[in-house]
Amino acid sequence: MKKIIVLLIMCFFLISCKEKKTEFIQSKVRSNLFLIKFSSQRDSLLKSDIKNFLLKNFNDVYKNDYNIFLYKYTSDTKYFINHDEDPGGFSSEEISMYEEDYIAGFYTSKCKKDSTKRVGVFSFYKTYSKPDTIINGCK
Repeated sequence: MKKIIVLLIMCFFLISCKEKKTEFIQSKVRSNLFLIKFSSQRDSLLKSDIKNFLLKNFNDVYKNDYNIFLYKYTSDTKYFINHDEDPGGFSSEEISMYEEDYIAGFYTSKCKKDSTKRVGVFSFYKTYSKPDTIINGCK
C-alpha cells in the first residue's frame, strides 16, 4: 500500500512540474497584436521564443511596413482578442493602458536602396540597449 501511495505522489509531482509551452494568441480584430500565454519567467528564454515565432511567421510575409505588438496574456489584455480598442468616453479600453504587460515589438520596413527587400527589427521590453535586427534583406 505504501508503494502505491509513493508512486501516486511521484506521478502527481511529475505531471504538475511539466512546463507549459509558450502560446502566441493573435487578436481576431487587430492582426498585428499577439498575446503571449505561459511565457517563460526567464527573459532569455522568452526572448528566444519570441524571436523564433517572429522568424517563422513573419520573415517575408508582409510587403508593406508592418508593426507587431506582443503583450502578456492576462485577465485584462485578453479583452483585445475579440474586441478592438475603444478610445474615449468614461469606459475607454486601449491596449496601451496595460503598459506593464507589454513584452516586445517587431517593426518591419523596406530597405532604402532596394524597396523589394525588407528589414525587421525586434525590440524586447527589458532590453534597454539597441534593438536586434532579426531579418535583414538589405545586406
